[in-house]
Amino acid sequence: MSTSTILEQTIGNESLGTVRKPSLLLFLTEMPRAIYSFVLGYIFYKKTKTMDEIKNQPVLVIPGFMGSDTSTLLLRRYLSKKGFQVFGWELGRNLANLKDIKRIQEKVNELYEFYNKPVILIGWSLGGVYARHITKNNPKKTAQLITLGSPYMGVSEPNRAHLTFKLVKWGRGFNDHERKWISTLPNPVNVPSTAIYSKLDGIVSWKVCHEANCGLTHNNIEVTCGHFGMGTSKDVFIAVDQILKTSNHS
Repeated sequence: MSTSTILEQTIGNESLGTVRKPSLLLFLTEMPRAIYSFVLGYIFYKKTKTMDEIKNQPVLVIPGFMGSDTSTLLLRRYLSKKGFQVFGWELGRNLANLKDIKRIQEKVNELYEFYNKPVILIGWSLGGVYARHITKNNPKKTAQLITLGSPYMGVSEPNRAHLTFKLVKWGRGFNDHERKWISTLPNPVNVPSTAIYSKLDGIVSWKVCHEANCGLTHNNIEVTCGHFGMGTSKDVFIAVDQILKTSNHS
C-alpha cells in the first residue's frame, strides 16, 4: 500500500452526525493490532537514518489515558533520529488527573525558556486533549499541535474507555470548571494543528478525533492503525514526519 493511500488528508466541513462507540470487533482486536503496529513501527524505526543536522526545536509528547512515557518511547526515538529535541511528559501514568495539565504547562514553559522557541506538542488520545487545552491558553509558546486519536470534538461521546475511566476516577465525572473548558475544545486553536485519526480505532469514534473545519493551518490525516497502535505505528511516524517537513520547524 502506498503512502498516498495510507495517508488520506481531508479538508472541508464535516458534520459529526450520530456518534457511536466503535464496534465490538474493532475493540476486541485492538491489542493484536497494536502488537502488529509495534513490530512494523520498530522495523521502520530501525531502518530510519539518523539525521546529521540537530534541530534546536523542542517537542513534547504526552501519552494517552493509562499510558506513560514508555508508550511513546518509540515515537520519541524516531523523532530524535529526525534531529528534534524530544521530551516525554515525565509524570508517570496518565490517570486522567486534570491537575497534570498545570504540570505539563510548567514543562512547556521550561522548554520555551531554555530553547527560546515555541514547543511542538504531540498528544495521544487524552494526551492530545491536554495538549489542545494548553495550546488554546498559551498559543505563543506552542509552535504546532499534533493529536493522535484524540476525541477533542466530543470527549463525553460514547466510547470504549468510559468504564475504565469511571473506575480510575472512582465514579467521579468532570466538575463544572472542567466541563466548561472541555466544551471549548472543538473551537479552533491559534497555531498550526493536525489531527491524526483512524476509522479502525476501537476505543473512540474517529468522528470526534478530527477537525470539523479545515483550511491552511488546520488539517486531518487518516491512518490505518488501531487506537493502541497510534504511538508505534509506521503510518503515524510517516504522517508526523510529513507534517513537520512541511512546517517551518525543519
